Amino acid sequence: MSTPSVTARQHVVADVYRVHFLETSGYHANAQISSQINYMGGIVIMGGATTHMSASRNSFISATADISIPDPVSFGCFASAAYNSNILFGDVNVTGVFDSGARKRKALLPVPTLTRLSGDVPPFC
Repeated sequence: MSTPSVTARQHVVADVYRVHFLETSGYHANAQISSQINYMGGIVIMGGATTHMSASRNSFISATADISIPDPVSFGCFASAAYNSNILFGDVNVTGVFDSGARKRKALLPVPTLTRLSGDVPPFC
């Protein structure tokens, strides 16, 4: 399935499997108000976003599936958690091309749990 975004609001649990995220001016994955989004596999980012994933107000995102980015994309930030919310990455690899505006290169990057990244990967906000 191709979509600009997946949103869970007010006590929703959404399992995301085989989704291609397209270009959007907002969030690719947005969990709000005691909701949960689970990446189950087959996640491909085809377009950029202001923020790839955001959890707020007692929400949770489990991004424990590998994420592929086959073409250059741009993010304001990759992940943001606020107001008693969490984003779990575990042992996830983000592979593909990142565009920071200055250079384009392929990278294989292990994503640490809620820490800032450097180089071509946008930071956790």
